[in-house]
Amino acid sequence: MSRGSKISLSSISFSVASVAGGTSLTGTVHLTGAAPKNGATVTLAINDPHDPCVVPASVHVPAGAASANFTIQTKTVASNFTEAIWGNYNVTKHASFTITAGVPVPACATPTFSPAGGTYTSAQSVALACATTGSVIHYTLDGTTPATTSTTYASPIPVSATTTVKAIAVASGYSNSATASATYTIGATPPPPSGSLASGLGTPSFADSFDYKTASDAAFLANWVPQIYSANNYAGAGSNVTMQASNITFPVDTTTGAPCLCLTLNQPSASASNGGEILSASSLYASTGLGGYGTYEFLVRFGSTSSTPTGPGSSVSGGVSSTFMLSQSNGGTTGYVEIDAPECEGQHPTWAEYDVWFNSDSSGNSEPTGGNFVSQGSGSDSYLVVPTLATGFNYYGFVWSASRIDYYLNGVLQGSLTKNVPAPGTGGDIPGIDINHYGCNSSSWGGSATVGTTRHCYVQSAKYWKA
Repeated sequence: MSRGSKISLSSISFSVASVAGGTSLTGTVHLTGAAPKNGATVTLAINDPHDPCVVPASVHVPAGAASANFTIQTKTVASNFTEAIWGNYNVTKHASFTITAGVPVPACATPTFSPAGGTYTSAQSVALACATTGSVIHYTLDGTTPATTSTTYASPIPVSATTTVKAIAVASGYSNSATASATYTIGATPPPPSGSLASGLGTPSFADSFDYKTASDAAFLANWVPQIYSANNYAGAGSNVTMQASNITFPVDTTTGAPCLCLTLNQPSASASNGGEILSASSLYASTGLGGYGTYEFLVRFGSTSSTPTGPGSSVSGGVSSTFMLSQSNGGTTGYVEIDAPECEGQHPTWAEYDVWFNSDSSGNSEPTGGNFVSQGSGSDSYLVVPTLATGFNYYGFVWSASRIDYYLNGVLQGSLTKNVPAPGTGGDIPGIDINHYGCNSSSWGGSATVGTTRHCYVQSAKYWKA
């Protein structure tokens, strides 16, 4: 180079000649010699600001260096596109590369655990799943990295004390890896909660602990009527529901030996589900007063992914499980009354929701207030926060009289309803208990469907003391 000649831009090059739209590549500016003591700033530009490409306004070449790199971010294109990058440092140069039509590299989704941690009574199995599809997923589980062509990984977890499980999803051809973890603990099965209202009330007028073999047992049918039917958009919650006898079972808690009712909910698709429901026999109103004034108490573990009464499991969006009083024989027409005590929506894993729902012969719905109840506003259910709503059993009770309904949780008064208190048997109607578990697909009531996940509602006892 002759004395006095200026250092200038020599050329521009790229790390690849073509790149899929939506991905990035590296460009390099080259000088005719070493940059001066303050370095050299090369300005950059593309043909048109609307081109499917983004480059920095400039790139700085450090003093003494003859080149520097910069990043080019491309956008998706419908057809192949030739892009020119222009640079200037004392002279102007340009070079071109091709942006090809294609799908941008997706991000790998975070793995999810089911069940999502919890307390176990023995070694259990956990299924790890990653929502990413279309590529081989690798998981790291306590230091072991098996490979699979599936997007799920399942293995028994040998929980001995407290075990934290980590899953790392790495998808070949994807833009990242994603990590999640969950903790599983071996511990004693928590005993049923204390605080039953039974203390001091004597022998119940009606009681059931669900010690049956099948839903067709004569003793079960003397107390309950399985509700077997199909309904489109059931309860206005976006799912076509089928109530099935096969979803009414009576598992035994192997730790305590206590039998209970299990109502199973399946959601094979977002728009269809099947569940379980039982209604107290209408004859019990005349023989025991069941459905009239008095004290009611249910020992329940509401909708959970646990396949056993005391196993680990969590609430899942897309379902409602409930215990309530209702008018049995008027089909929801004038005179219909429903006392929700409570209803539990899958998308609210700690909310026990309460209200009294009337038909058109009333001034409107009413919700309990005061104490620990959280109001959602007039016309919407009030709720109690129950941390173990879906993970353990709790006593849910209420005392119904002509002037008020007092609501209890594990024997402790939570709040009351003192207006629009319904009367049993209005207009000759026969009231009774309903226990049900059904699917939803709604942005509000019950939550959006969780397709393919089975969940269970467990009831250890239902009791009634006539006033």
